[in-house]
Amino acid sequence: SANNISHPGIGAGTFANPKLAFMSLAYNPIRSVEVGAFGESLEHVWLTGSNLTCARLAGTDGALPRGAGCADEGVCRAVFGVASLGSGDCDVAIDPRYNTAECLWDGGDCA
Repeated sequence: SANNISHPGIGAGTFANPKLAFMSLAYNPIRSVEVGAFGESLEHVWLTGSNLTCARLAGTDGALPRGAGCADEGVCRAVFGVASLGSGDCDVAIDPRYNTAECLWDGGDCA
């Protein structure tokens, strides 16, 4: 099915739910995301360990909605990468880079 997230590609409208703000596609074998796959409500997407990159979604594929944040291995360069984002703890004591836009403000933990 085109709505199965293990499918090699995500089609337009698959995640167009107006209440969907955060999406993790981490460690998923997805190879492509069509323009319009995400709704405009998307705030952040995590791509670590996948075949996708933030640069690709924002650029070539054009699938990342305007203003949405994105994290992959190449974006958040904090000591543990994106592993601790959204854990409920602000991890600036471990690495101050967690409280930056590149690390999505520690997934909201440092807000």
